Amino acid sequence: MLSFIATLAQEESHTKSEIMNASVEMRFRRGIFLTPPLLGYNCDADGNLVVNEQEAKIVRCIFFMYLYGYSCQQIAKLLSEAGCRTKKGNHNWSSSSILGILRNERHCGDVLAHKTWTPNYLDHKSVKNTQNRPQYLSKNHHEPIIQRDDFIAVQQLLRNARYGNRTFFPALNVITEGALHGYVIVHPKWSGFRANDYCSASASAVRQDEKPLSPRPYSAQEKQIHLQEFEIVREQFFRTTGKITMTVSRSSVHFSTSCMEKIPSLYVELLIHPKQKSIVVRPSSLSQSKYCIQWARPRKNRLVPRQMGGCAFLPTIYDLFSWNTAHKYRLSGVRLTQGAESVILFDAAHSQLLLPKGSWDHSVLKSPGFETGISAYTANQCIPACPKEWMHDFGTSVGLRIQEQEASPFYRLSDWNSQQAGLPYDKNPRLNITDTDKLKLGISTVINNDKQEALE
Repeated sequence: MLSFIATLAQEESHTKSEIMNASVEMRFRRGIFLTPPLLGYNCDADGNLVVNEQEAKIVRCIFFMYLYGYSCQQIAKLLSEAGCRTKKGNHNWSSSSILGILRNERHCGDVLAHKTWTPNYLDHKSVKNTQNRPQYLSKNHHEPIIQRDDFIAVQQLLRNARYGNRTFFPALNVITEGALHGYVIVHPKWSGFRANDYCSASASAVRQDEKPLSPRPYSAQEKQIHLQEFEIVREQFFRTTGKITMTVSRSSVHFSTSCMEKIPSLYVELLIHPKQKSIVVRPSSLSQSKYCIQWARPRKNRLVPRQMGGCAFLPTIYDLFSWNTAHKYRLSGVRLTQGAESVILFDAAHSQLLLPKGSWDHSVLKSPGFETGISAYTANQCIPACPKEWMHDFGTSVGLRIQEQEASPFYRLSDWNSQQAGLPYDKNPRLNITDTDKLKLGISTVINNDKQEALE
């Protein structure tokens, strides 16, 4: 009898749970949302959100401080020391409560319903709704405290926080003069830029009156020897030991020891040209640029390569060059110098593919026509591979190589100016973020006023 009664009670609980879920779903469809207590707002008699200006100042201060570069832990500490009150009237703030305020879309006037759901009606444990149930978004539902662009900027900063970026909302910087004209400086700790952003920034550096260079035709008489039928063999067909190379994966980038020998610097900057499909490395320092990365470490009076993580920007480079995300790529480079200036130029258009471990079919080794040296490729090694187009030639013709060199700014300019700082690309800014001076003023006003009230 007890088992029978328990079964009926469980089924009744299940039925009530289904009815409640259906009721909540119908209210969301009609635009009737729940209004839990929220810092910065009060609820009127009809359940509508009304701005509480005293609390709204604290909310603005939290968003302004995060935009200015403070972490959630630092914000919580400052608010606790200043005596600011939470929604429950406490003076103790935590980083988790700050994070919840920063992620709440209601502060910019929107409402997103059905963020969580309960998969099991027996334990009543709610989980995050990751497209398991429909969600309902109502824009401009009530009066905002934070302008929408500031809120979007904060969300991008939050998504990028794991990469260590602690600066103000960054911008792409593009070189507008010199040999690096059109190159875009890679931000090593920001994942918010996409391939289209790099292309737009690079294209913005091209002047309207600038005409593309047309290299003059190659003449055998001018060189006193006929080399038109010869080809310069690709470096990828030779061993890479002692060569200038750059190996790129989805999560890391590694330079060969020869790179450190050519540019003896602990820190460098990466610059990319989307149209030319090339990457340039130039020396830098922490005091010189905030975009520099440490590519080497000292060891016994010399520099050795350092394995660098690049989860923030490498997926964008893969997208930019249309690479396969399952593979690694090895780029061959060349050092170019002019006086005291020195850079390394990597050609991404002719990169070598590194197949993942275990992808080699060992039965092919036994087929006729293979040399015994091929057996060095085992299941525990990455296998270098080349495009099919390379099967019909050895490399680039001498005439075409001479034409490319004459068209390159590295060979035709007398003044490289390779250390020129990039200019921010903001011709078409996507977000109208609050100015830095206004952020400072808003932060200092709230902190100082609350400190004074706490003392009184």
